[in-house]
Amino acid sequence: EDFSYSVSAHNCTEDCGHIVEVLHHETGEFTRIKPINDLILRERKVAGILWEQYKSHHILGIGINLFPSDLPVDIAATAGSVFTDLIDLDLKAMVTELWRKLDRGLFFSDWSLDEAELKARLLPFDQSK
Repeated sequence: EDFSYSVSAHNCTEDCGHIVEVLHHETGEFTRIKPINDLILRERKVAGILWEQYKSHHILGIGINLFPSDLPVDIAATAGSVFTDLIDLDLKAMVTELWRKLDRGLFFSDWSLDEAELKARLLPFDQSK
């Protein structure tokens, strides 16, 4: 396939910064960036991003460990989660805020969603797991 990892470290660091802002808004805690693509909270990795390029398109992957119960057993001893307990999280609002920070005309420039349409397209989130 035509995948490439040539997207600059600047993009990864900048987008990590956007995630830091959103997590700070949700938790009141400051997350550190471990260059170039990991986010550290309470001395554990809680999130990471991956930028890839496929032909003329950029693909951004974001993984955020929200709750301890979501962690696979094999990484639970080393990875962390944003929240230490299940809380009443408005995940749609959190994703919408992150989307707005990332949508700066670089890779969503072909289209834009208003907030209602964006929330309607998000998959349901079951916190009871």
